[in-house]
Amino acid sequence: MVTKAVKLNISKCKVVSFGRHADKVHKYNFIDNDLVTPIERVETIKDLGILMDKKLSFKEHILS
Repeated sequence: MVTKAVKLNISKCKVVSFGRHADKVHKYNFIDNDLVTPIERVETIKDLGILMDKKLSFKEHILS
């Protein structure tokens, strides 16, 4: 069985944490061939054209 790895565009990868008790300081990294690249943490993210913030509020989406 042959599997193919999904190639990620690391510049488009972001981290956002949702929830009151979520760890919002943990650092995430992408590791490829011994090269470690930190993944940017954001407070607002756009997914499927919808802006959401860390409180799952759509306020910025409505205002934009």
